Amino acid sequence: MIKDPEKQARVGEVLHHLLEVVRTLSRLLAPFMPDTARELSAMLLALSDDALKAALGSGIRRRSYGPCA
Repeated sequence: MIKDPEKQARVGEVLHHLLEVVRTLSRLLAPFMPDTARELSAMLLALSDDALKAALGSGIRRRSYGPCA
């Protein structure tokens, strides 16, 4: 799927949602498994935009979230 130029954007979206799920899980696990939650958070912080762009090419796009109302 990643090799198909037409589907690269979709791969970026799928990976974005996957990372959001992992981020949410790390927050939900914190009261029960604090060390694991800390490790997950650290791993997510270690992922830089440059590393993701190198892995995905132009298939990645950043979402900008506005202020909460």
